[in-house]
Amino acid sequence: MQNFVTKEDKLLLKEAGLASTCIGQGLTILRKANFVNDWNYYQSFLLLTIGIERLLKIIIITKFRVDNNGLFPTDNYLKNLGHDIKKLIKTVNDFEIDKDEIEIIDDEIQLDIIDFLTRFAKATRYYNLDVLSGNEKQTDPLIEWKRIQNKIKEKKGLISKPPPKGFTEFVNSFSMFAMTDEEGNFIDSAEEFYKDSSILNKLQGHSIYNVWRIIQILADKLRYFEYKHNLFPTLREFFPYFSKDWDKDINVMTWEDWNYLK
Repeated sequence: MQNFVTKEDKLLLKEAGLASTCIGQGLTILRKANFVNDWNYYQSFLLLTIGIERLLKIIIITKFRVDNNGLFPTDNYLKNLGHDIKKLIKTVNDFEIDKDEIEIIDDEIQLDIIDFLTRFAKATRYYNLDVLSGNEKQTDPLIEWKRIQNKIKEKKGLISKPPPKGFTEFVNSFSMFAMTDEEGNFIDSAEEFYKDSSILNKLQGHSIYNVWRIIQILADKLRYFEYKHNLFPTLREFFPYFSKDWDKDINVMTWEDWNYLK
């Protein structure tokens, strides 16, 4: 039996699988991240930047194939695209498509997230090592991310709840706190700990949703070209949980494991 799957098809499938896995793991880790295990933020941002960049380049390659009778771009073409996520998203947003079917990324917070991920991919992902070696030109990405979360908190009206009566006095009587929040502020009491953690779950859920929306809009563009031009292989199948339908079927803000479908 003749094998209709070409070498190029296999490479595309592997690339789509890699992009999907990085994004899924990045969202899963971000959902679990907080000021107690803040190293998870760095791992999440690293995986998300890799996955989103690869998804963007898959879309650009797909559009190139549409415009060039199925041919693939040259090595120089791909290298010239660079690694700037913001520029890659602008390239994808500028593709001529049916505007009634496909949205563009224009939400203020989502644009802030794109700026943040772009800076992280290009510079701040090595922040800890840079500071250790005497280079303090960059801002800690955790501080930048906290600023975005503060915008979300203000937009959604999230207010920290006071601790139960007598709770902090009881905890402080036998506990000692020695940690910092995402902005580096020292947490030295049960009051401070409770204040930061009381809305963390909701705040992290809204953060996840905004990242999800960016990826969902990008995945929609991939689906658009594949459906319209009947392309093979169908790379959209690697991103089934990034669609408007999924927002109805699951609660994106509370979904904990993006590595597989339940």
